Amino acid sequence: MRTPGEGGLERIGQIWYYTFYNLNGKQVRRSSKSPLKSVALEMLLRAQAELRKGTEPTATRKLHTRTCGKSCSTITRTGAGSSWAAKIRLSPDVVAI
Repeated sequence: MRTPGEGGLERIGQIWYYTFYNLNGKQVRRSSKSPLKSVALEMLLRAQAELRKGTEPTATRKLHTRTCGKSCSTITRTGAGSSWAAKIRLSPDVVAI
């Protein structure tokens, strides 16, 4: 059971959303992208655990993704001032030197 101010769950259409308060006290609502309430509850609990550690929940930071062609799958940047981090997955026909 959650106490007032810890966050909540709500269904909009077929999708469940979870709501919590970030480190600045601002209310944040995020989509679970799932029609299952249990998925939204799990995401809410994960966000609350990260807040207790003193870090901003990962799901609240916007992810920017770019594709870099055949040699790798995606390059991802989290947050506004973050640097780019490559998630490189070489295709079988590319030789790493």
